[in-house]
Amino acid sequence: MLKISFPGSANLNTTQQIRRDGMISLPLVGEVKAVGKTPTELEKDLIDLYSTQLLSKQVTVEVQSSSFPVYVSGSVLRPGKVMSDHPITALEAVM
Repeated sequence: MLKISFPGSANLNTTQQIRRDGMISLPLVGEVKAVGKTPTELEKDLIDLYSTQLLSKQVTVEVQSSSFPVYVSGSVLRPGKVMSDHPITALEAVM
């Protein structure tokens, strides 16, 4: 989960979940690739994309949550949703 703030244009502020395809959808610029980038790299990309709309060339990207759900089913002790904040193997999810 990313919190994206535009200090000079508060109407553009948003909180975005990175989709499975690694993209986020932002007003005025559309789809933006977020996966594999640091917050600083994404900030630079957004400043470039919004350069014509921003008075203040300032954007802040903050990671609010990096957890994601993993669903475990079948012959396991506790089937259901497991939240993980790091990549896990199938064995770790079952355990």
